[in-house]
Amino acid sequence: MRVDQALAQRRKRAGALRSRGLTTRQIAGELGVSQPTVVRDLRAISGAEAEAVLAALLRDRPAPRKRKPKPVTDKTRAENKSNRWKRYHYYDGTRGLEANWQRRHRARTLRHYGYSYRQIAEQLGVSPATVMRDLRRKRW
Repeated sequence: MRVDQALAQRRKRAGALRSRGLTTRQIAGELGVSQPTVVRDLRAISGAEAEAVLAALLRDRPAPRKRKPKPVTDKTRAENKSNRWKRYHYYDGTRGLEANWQRRHRARTLRHYGYSYRQIAEQLGVSPATVMRDLRRKRW
């Protein structure tokens, strides 16, 4: 008998014994394994059942449409790089939005168009970790 089959069979037996009301220590004694092994087996069973339920729910839902990301061009990369170190953007001669706000806004817009974190980071000239932090931020 293969190891996978033996593991699956042991997990089935552990689940059946648990449904009869036995404790994990009693199940361990019945199966001849340690109590932590029984706990892992029972968690694996419940995790597999949860995944099966989620898979059934997702099967009924139509797949989301993905937008094709626009290609990164040298022009957009250069524009974003030139704006990277500008502390403030000026509108009509008055000081306007902070540069970090602009970067977060661009990151959110690019993510909306379907870019990955790495593509956004490359285009904005920052690290992927910065992009992740900017997109996680609630306040602008």
